[in-house]
Amino acid sequence: MARTHRVRSPQRWIIEAVLVVSPLALSRAAREPVELPKAVTIALGAVLLIALWLFRMARSARLTLPTGWLPLAAVFFLASVAVSVMSADSIARGIVGPYSRWSGLALYLSFVVIAMGIIDAYRDARSLGRLQMAVMIAGGIVTGYALLQAVGADPIPWNRVYGDAVFSTHGNPNFASAYLAFVVPLAAAFALHPRASRVRRIGGALFIAGLLVAQAATQSFQGLMAAAAGTWLVGLVWLREREAGRGRTSSRIWIALGGVAVVLVVIGIFGTGPLGGFFDEALRIRRWYWEAARDMFASSPLLGVGFGEYGFYYRAFRPFAAWQAFGTFQVVDAAHNVPLGMFAEGGLFVGIAYLGVVGVVLVGLIVGLRRLQGWERLQLAGFGGAWLAYHAQSLVSIDVPQLGVVHWAMAGAIAASYPSIASAKELWSIRGVSRPALKVAAVGVAFAGLIMVTLPYRADGVVGRGARLATSNPAQAIELLSEGASMAPWEPDYWFELGQVQAGSLPAAARSFERSSVAHPRYWDGTVFAAGTFHLLGDFERAAQLWERTFDLDPVAPEVRVEAASTYLGLGDPGRAIELLEFALDLLPGQADWWLLLAEARDAVGDQEGAEAARSQAIAIDPTLGSSG
Repeated sequence: MARTHRVRSPQRWIIEAVLVVSPLALSRAAREPVELPKAVTIALGAVLLIALWLFRMARSARLTLPTGWLPLAAVFFLASVAVSVMSADSIARGIVGPYSRWSGLALYLSFVVIAMGIIDAYRDARSLGRLQMAVMIAGGIVTGYALLQAVGADPIPWNRVYGDAVFSTHGNPNFASAYLAFVVPLAAAFALHPRASRVRRIGGALFIAGLLVAQAATQSFQGLMAAAAGTWLVGLVWLREREAGRGRTSSRIWIALGGVAVVLVVIGIFGTGPLGGFFDEALRIRRWYWEAARDMFASSPLLGVGFGEYGFYYRAFRPFAAWQAFGTFQVVDAAHNVPLGMFAEGGLFVGIAYLGVVGVVLVGLIVGLRRLQGWERLQLAGFGGAWLAYHAQSLVSIDVPQLGVVHWAMAGAIAASYPSIASAKELWSIRGVSRPALKVAAVGVAFAGLIMVTLPYRADGVVGRGARLATSNPAQAIELLSEGASMAPWEPDYWFELGQVQAGSLPAAARSFERSSVAHPRYWDGTVFAAGTFHLLGDFERAAQLWERTFDLDPVAPEVRVEAASTYLGLGDPGRAIELLEFALDLLPGQADWWLLLAEARDAVGDQEGAEAARSQAIAIDPTLGSSG
């Protein structure tokens, strides 16, 4: 027993380190400095937990695994994601996840390993208190950095694309606000401990105030609403504890207030009630993302479009109103609604499996809250409040690493608080297995895992160094970018950046742009640039093939159709050029140079009257064209 305890202590240290470090991890050496270090931190923690599990088996000669409804649901979810990844356009991309999000199969596997590690290593309220404190410590540091940004004392010279809104270590105000929302209910439960001293209560209140001030500084409403949802649960349990043996008037009023808030939010989302105007403006853009996700799911309801593929399919399913509002070149890489994104990318298999995990955890939370008492019950309410806050914000947000790890950690903490949905059990003895072999396997897993999970970070670092040298030393930049792209050949952005730096050598640039479209067949940017570069090289036939592929990827994009029209004129197919130009001008009729190109195409087919009409349109838009002619 003592040996098992000694191994569980490192398990706790690893889990707590992941929960503290992952929301804080940044790396200016990487091309993507915010989310990738966080994802790597979480994956490294999962690798170490697996290695420790093997080491523990070697020492105890017993196989111990979490069992119950939550592990079963988690395994089914992972299996569903794996099936979706295998059916995706890029398997490697499905494993690693979309660039700058990294939420692929590997990250979700890491989440599940951490959740199962919590079920295995945390057996009582005292040990779970360490888990609670780890999230609060990270939240305090995130808050402190956010407040520094708010007063203009940020030590890191970020490119402040969000104006005055702060983002702390999260790179995005919405993510920072959402993360702090998870910390608020945990801090509330900490401050409301039945035997808490006055200092603890005052300190807890000041800490919560700091969290809320930092959230307000992000200018992101989703975190504040999520914090309110999670804290409502803590408040309900606290009132129930105070009312034990007496009437329940206060808690009933609290429940009624929560119900009113839910009704106002729900009807507000549908555009009515006092919050209708607010939600109409706040969710206007997201509704377009949701509409695209809905149509993706409808196009492939069983398996979805492929896990992690939303961004590559968005152009094909983008609502026309979104194009009218933002044009061709602004796109998104996530549905901004986690459950809807699961259905869009993974179909019914992944969507139902995800809802199954959520449902199992919800049942475990309700059962635990009904059966526990005192501090254990209030602590569970803190974990449940953080879990509820996650799901509240997940309806309008993205499952980035630092948010997803808290979600799954809270699921594990809920299961560990009251073992109704999961518990760690010794399944069978493995005395016949060589203990030295298991120890070697543990070391091998740790070493191989270290190499594998750091590969994206190492490749991104090399590409980042190359990108920074693109202007001052193009030759070295090309060398570094080539190395980085070869390390992670599945990442089309790397090949695309290499092609941009190779602009002085069109054949080399064309190869790199085309390689980016091979790395992912739905990579629109690389396909467009490859087509344009082949056009400049005079290879109109290859350019035309690539242009046609871009039309499948984005059925609108009038600017691209105009460029393709030039290729078809060079290829001797003015009829196709006219078709593309007329399509483009129906969408954007105010482009004088497009009308002139249409006139040229109509001249080529002998349509003199149509050509003259096109020239007249061009002159009407830009009268200087008439005087110059």
